[in-house]
Amino acid sequence: MEHRHNGGGYIALFKKLYQIKRQHKKEQQIYQQTIQIFPQLKYPSLETCPDYSESLRYKFHLSYMLGEVLIKADVNKFKDGYFFLFKNIEQTKKDYKIIKEILDLSKKFEENIYIILAENKNLFMCNLDNLKIILDLHKNYIPALKVIFQNFNYTLNHLEMIQEWLLSSDFKQRFQDVNHPYPSLLDPKKLNDQAEKINYHNISGELAWKMNLPLPENYKLIWLWAACSGTMAIYTFFNYSDISTINANGWED
Repeated sequence: MEHRHNGGGYIALFKKLYQIKRQHKKEQQIYQQTIQIFPQLKYPSLETCPDYSESLRYKFHLSYMLGEVLIKADVNKFKDGYFFLFKNIEQTKKDYKIIKEILDLSKKFEENIYIILAENKNLFMCNLDNLKIILDLHKNYIPALKVIFQNFNYTLNHLEMIQEWLLSSDFKQRFQDVNHPYPSLLDPKKLNDQAEKINYHNISGELAWKMNLPLPENYKLIWLWAACSGTMAIYTFFNYSDISTINANGWED
């Protein structure tokens, strides 16, 4: 409700909020009395509803977000809650613009974005500005947007480290400037350092693949080869790629 219209003025807005609160309380009382007599009419929990996942999108609708601001103001009415109400409303409108931009970008890459955001809502809301900086910088670099959104849960929970890497000159030179199709979501140099909190030793192979992480330095593997199977071609490729190999020959009697 815009306080300058529909009757206008702060007093009119507070009066309307009070009426809504009183009506809600009355409806809740009727509901509680009803389910005491007819328990089968009790509403199921939202999480069990078949369209629950779809309904999560409304948590990031402007009307819902403004409603949260109003509820918070009323809960804290004895702690200057209403004093900051209109300031918080303006901030929520600004936040919503950023959220809408992020959601519009994500549609191409992550269909479960609303579930991820609902599970990490506080973290998401606290980092809107940082996310906007990252996404604005790479808005024309589609592979970067893809790896960010397809790993959005991980991105939110490790944003400081990922932001440092995605905004670095090293990332720009190695991936963005050449439009590399598979940019790494994490800094490969730090991943090779076991002293780092997150490194190749504590990241699963499946997650590393999903985040486009390159193979670690000194990667150890066993290569089984046989005659007439393109062995020399592969071996030559290893040499050109500066991959050091240790050969061991074996045979069966």
